[in-house]
Amino acid sequence: MSRCLPICVMAVLSCFGSVAFAGTNILSVGSTVVDAGQEAAEVQFSMSNEDRIAGIEFWIPLPESMALSSEPAILGAHTYGADDIGTALLTAKGIDSDGDGTEDLVKVLIFNIGQDANTGKIATIPEGSGVIVNIYFDIADGTNGQVHQLQLTNAVLGDDDGKSLPVSTVSGTITIGNADLDGDGYNGEEYGGDDCDDDDADIHPDAEEVPYDGIDQDCDDADLTDVDGDGYDSDQVDGGDDCDDDDPDVHPGADEVAYDGKDNDCADGDLTDVDGDGYDSDQVVGGDDCDDEDAGVHPGATEVAGDGIDQDCDGEDGSSDTGSPGDTDDAVDETETPGGCACTTSGAPLPPAALLGLVLCASVVRRRRLA
Repeated sequence: MSRCLPICVMAVLSCFGSVAFAGTNILSVGSTVVDAGQEAAEVQFSMSNEDRIAGIEFWIPLPESMALSSEPAILGAHTYGADDIGTALLTAKGIDSDGDGTEDLVKVLIFNIGQDANTGKIATIPEGSGVIVNIYFDIADGTNGQVHQLQLTNAVLGDDDGKSLPVSTVSGTITIGNADLDGDGYNGEEYGGDDCDDDDADIHPDAEEVPYDGIDQDCDDADLTDVDGDGYDSDQVDGGDDCDDDDPDVHPGADEVAYDGKDNDCADGDLTDVDGDGYDSDQVVGGDDCDDEDAGVHPGATEVAGDGIDQDCDGEDGSSDTGSPGDTDDAVDETETPGGCACTTSGAPLPPAALLGLVLCASVVRRRRLA
């Protein structure tokens, strides 16, 4: 069985050769919260593995305002070797990856450095799960309310035969101070979260928005001022002109529907006088215009007799008739006399000329009868 020599401590990638047939191996970093003013943060790294592991290497970003502790890491509780035989080497060091003079990455290496002379066993991480290493970070003074992502990269596992093993990673966070001041489960925006008001537990991204109150409850950058979504703000807020914000068909510019009881276009009420003659249609309560599409027809209009139109909306045509009571045809009555002479009568005295005409008419009738 091949063994990696101590020189492989700093060259673990070149030590591991072909990929071995292996089970599921998961390397994860735990999330931790430390109080503001605390000098150091401890972060745990754990393995859930189905293979025996002889070497691990991974990188993590060095959080802002933090530095690797002078005694940066200790091995975790996960047993190294079935009988704790052999010695595991742990190194954790900062790296200046971009050459700006500041360390921004931490490289962690856990590796066996030898084997027991009597049994030949080397230190390994056995199958199972548990904490493999704790890493400590110093926190700069005055740091509060920061949330740092700990994204594992360049993770490599190797077995004690010098073969590399597949591995997946799970990231975590370091939270310094209280990033959720109101305790609503959402970190404040100033701490990298999305709670737009971390002093009010009723305000967070999943809160129910209350319209027209001037408060952005759900943190979408605005109060709800257009409930029906028709593109017009309610008249309950400054500058709004939607007179019914629960109905998307009601807003300025909408087509007005006459007599429906709605002010569809938000312009001074429902349309009840279509022809604009100053009289509401009799299709609405209190209206008396019997033809609201003709401005010449309404109560008080001049009636034109005999044209088939009820101009003054009194229920009949010919309202200017001056004939006898009950007569609805002409202005005067005519009586047809036998022989074809039409004699007219009325309640008023006849003028002399009319009397002379009657006498002549009577004479003609008499002569026809004698003939």
